[in-house]
Amino acid sequence: MNIRPRLLNQQILEHLKQNIFDQRFSPGEKLAIDLLAREYGCGISVVRESLFQLASERLVEYHPNRGFRVSPLLQGVEVEELFNVRRLLEPAAARVLAGKITPAQTGQLRDTWRIMRQSRRTPLYQDYKDFQEADARFHDLVFAFAGNSTLRRLYASLHVHLHMARFYVARKVVDVEPASEEHRTIIERLESGDAEGAAEAMDRHISASYFRYQPLFQSDVDA
Repeated sequence: MNIRPRLLNQQILEHLKQNIFDQRFSPGEKLAIDLLAREYGCGISVVRESLFQLASERLVEYHPNRGFRVSPLLQGVEVEELFNVRRLLEPAAARVLAGKITPAQTGQLRDTWRIMRQSRRTPLYQDYKDFQEADARFHDLVFAFAGNSTLRRLYASLHVHLHMARFYVARKVVDVEPASEEHRTIIERLESGDAEGAAEAMDRHISASYFRYQPLFQSDVDA
């Protein structure tokens, strides 16, 4: 790959992320910094910084004196625990927000939802990333508008949508259509000021996401 030496760190980060999602770099594979720097035509420090960023997102693992490896896909109990945490945090945030959401905030949620709805429906990272980023932004906005910065930071640290998207891309599955409709319902409940309805819509969305996800990792267990 011929990439200019002065390529911004963000571009290097994006190339690495795409290769992880599309499984050019397989789960568990060791990532050699010097080889990556040579391939991308940049300095070793740029690659190292990008890999540490990916480690903070749990897409790669860093082991002192051994370097970086691609993280395994989330499986079984990890997935269940992640969704259980979501069901504790997100309906509560939606309930709070429904009582005070402004038209401007509703507009931002709708703009984000439109990006999700219009995203390409292919299981390739370069196509799916727009949906994944809009999905993550939607849920982040709910926490931001609800006004609880601690919950917002806690939720962000989970990198929920990043890891869900990685799994979907790896399994060649796209869930844009049902997820978009579920987000539309959440917006409608928030806009109407229906606190319990908003919390219920959020909980249904999380449960539906889990049940779309569950057969994918269960098939690995049964194989």
